Amino acid sequence: LDIGFGFALPDLVRDKFVGAIVSTALDRLEARILAQMPFDAPAYYARLLETARLESLGVKLAIQDVPSEVLRKSVVVSAPLPDCFAVASNLDSYMQWCADSGLEQVQILERDEQQRARRIVMIAGKFGLKTANTLLYSYTAGDTESEVAFKCEKGDVMPKLDGRYIFRDVSLQPNDPLTEITYELDIGFAMGIPPWTHKAIVNIILGTALGSLQRHITHDILRQPQQDFFTLL
Repeated sequence: LDIGFGFALPDLVRDKFVGAIVSTALDRLEARILAQMPFDAPAYYARLLETARLESLGVKLAIQDVPSEVLRKSVVVSAPLPDCFAVASNLDSYMQWCADSGLEQVQILERDEQQRARRIVMIAGKFGLKTANTLLYSYTAGDTESEVAFKCEKGDVMPKLDGRYIFRDVSLQPNDPLTEITYELDIGFAMGIPPWTHKAIVNIILGTALGSLQRHITHDILRQPQQDFFTLL
């Protein structure tokens, strides 16, 4: 994608804007492709349960093992880094902005000394599946870069669910705060699926979660009007 603007833009802002358009367009194309694919959720669960039963008996199944791969996506929001970090650190409010991403329940089991969630159970539904994962959270706050990370302790459909939100201050001027948010995700499924399907699902989860976080920060937190530029393409 090559875009020319009728006004001057810093190279960093232009590159991030064009990158966001490309990423969102690809996410929507992947979502439409997956939505048109036949998917039999009961059959999937039946196969999953049978796989677990046979493996518990010591039967080694010849299923396709997709190598672990960390995928990532980034967006830039017009908000200060501390505000972005505070939103992602507040798991008590996740249901307010993550419901559209398939999140159904967040149960906080343990908290750290600052009363942030340290150990949780997260239940989500996506692509006809319901998943339950116990996650351990950690937080790192800095002046120019902060991080919210999680690691899976236990999971059913997705026994591996590790990731992190990275927040970097990319402001060009003191009075115009800009924060780059990068979401990294590494998912392992309990049964073999084709590599391209695995990657497409992870990319859609990344894009949906980042989009929900961006909308919550700019609209609900900062009360900034948004325009969906992608509907104009």
